[in-house]
Amino acid sequence: MIPARRNLIIIIAAAALLVVVGVVLKVHIEGTRALAAADAAWDKGTMDRAQLLYLRAGRWYLPGNGVRDRAAARLLDLARTRAETHDWSGAVAAYDDVRALYYGSSSLARAGGETLETANQEMAAALAAWKKVDSPEMTSESPETLEATYLAQLSVQDVPSPVWSLVMGVALLGWLGTLGVFAWRYDGLRHRWPWPLVALGFFILWALSLVLMGPVNPA
Repeated sequence: MIPARRNLIIIIAAAALLVVVGVVLKVHIEGTRALAAADAAWDKGTMDRAQLLYLRAGRWYLPGNGVRDRAAARLLDLARTRAETHDWSGAVAAYDDVRALYYGSSSLARAGGETLETANQEMAAALAAWKKVDSPEMTSESPETLEATYLAQLSVQDVPSPVWSLVMGVALLGWLGTLGVFAWRYDGLRHRWPWPLVALGFFILWALSLVLMGPVNPA
């Protein structure tokens, strides 16, 4: 390989690595900062602001740093606190924020595991209690029946297909990578004609995956 070209590749790789490291640090720092601010707001008794900040913290999602899971756990505690005082609308909103953290940061909401399952169960109970208190004349069903109905609705997960989501990512990288190779080695279409065809194939696969990726219901 020509030294100048090799040096250019090294520079590009180093720049890309710096960008990735910068993004990782940004996400971790902002998520941790928002989490600390939410804890401080809760200690001061400003529950609405604490709930907003926990949701903001959890949205700074980064696999492995745990900020989202800690924010979800504290939102769950906040929802329980509101349910204990029969603030059903506030409790339901907090439970729904727990669900939003996992639905908004994962192609499979099941990544929430036990936390998400608990949020669904307790949110169903809160909705049933809220219905009975707010509109008792609108339903003759028992709280248990209402809770089961709400839980069945909350357990439905309309999420993108993980397989086609993966295909979309691979096809996009293949498309851009092939175009890059073609541009790098270009010396006329007559000698490099397979590369545009391969790039076109990746592009078609990427566009197709956007259509086929969902949503689907794995529940």
